[in-house]
Amino acid sequence: MIDWKGTGVLVIGGAGLIGRPLVTLLRDRGAEVTVFDCLVRAGRFPFEWTPPEGVTLVRGSAARWESLLPYVNGRPVVFNLAANLGGITHNLERPAEMFRDNIGIKLGVDDALWAAYGVETFVDASTACVYSSEDPVPTPESAVSADRGPWCPERSNFGYGIAKLCGEFLTHHLPDLIRTITVRFSNAYGPGDFFGFGCHVIPALIQRIESGENPLMLWGGGSQSRTFLFAEDAAVALIELAERAPTKTVCNVGVHEEATISNLAWIIAAALGKDLTLDEDLSKPRGYWRRAPDLTVANGLGLTCTKEWVKLEEGIKRTVEWWKAQRAENREP
Repeated sequence: MIDWKGTGVLVIGGAGLIGRPLVTLLRDRGAEVTVFDCLVRAGRFPFEWTPPEGVTLVRGSAARWESLLPYVNGRPVVFNLAANLGGITHNLERPAEMFRDNIGIKLGVDDALWAAYGVETFVDASTACVYSSEDPVPTPESAVSADRGPWCPERSNFGYGIAKLCGEFLTHHLPDLIRTITVRFSNAYGPGDFFGFGCHVIPALIQRIESGENPLMLWGGGSQSRTFLFAEDAAVALIELAERAPTKTVCNVGVHEEATISNLAWIIAAALGKDLTLDEDLSKPRGYWRRAPDLTVANGLGLTCTKEWVKLEEGIKRTVEWWKAQRAENREP
């Protein structure tokens, strides 16, 4: 069990969707938190972020290990959430960029950890995109191993998925003095999400429905399903894993609630107060037909998100409210 009070914690990529609630939770527990972030979304869109009171923000690229190293040194706990990530369009149009940027980040973090002193726990954010479309659903962690493979992420996420799997391989082979935990997230969303070009499905649908697109053309038909994890629930899970998980743990983090993209669209329309009809656009990619995590490992560790979580209707409502507030203040969400 980690006593967070007075513990030095570095959150790489801490200004992003999951990083923001994580940083707040760590500060509230008394940790001495430093955020290292390049303040760029989807690889190319700069943004501004003011850290919570008492949190130190250092702007820099995690791909440059020499810049990162001074802030890794002496921090007993390091979280890595840095990534170039986006929705299906972003992944399909820029697969080489997604691989290059994400493996570059991971190499920088890995080099800094090898050179650093005083790191005891390293929690590394990976993704459910490492899984193949042929894997069983719900998908257990054992379906793919960074050491054994198979190395065959679904085509629409291939560059990103391969980079993250390579990152898992590097994490697995860090010095034994560092307790390592790899977290495979499923479809996180919430306040702080990216709403720019190439964003994920929830911000994309919010913008399309609010703009009046009706009928709403659902990519791939809309019957494909996902589980959606509210960012605050993801942040709690990261803290719980840092406190409880044994070294070399690989853990799916998600929820049991599964929804089709059609159902998701109805929930968003209700939150926006919009009438909506749906239609299919089968010319567009659908990604995985069904994606849901096996949560056996997370259950065994007693993660809160496996027992209670922000339900999708509530999470969408809070995300829409945040997005509207950003627009009212002329901020780019």
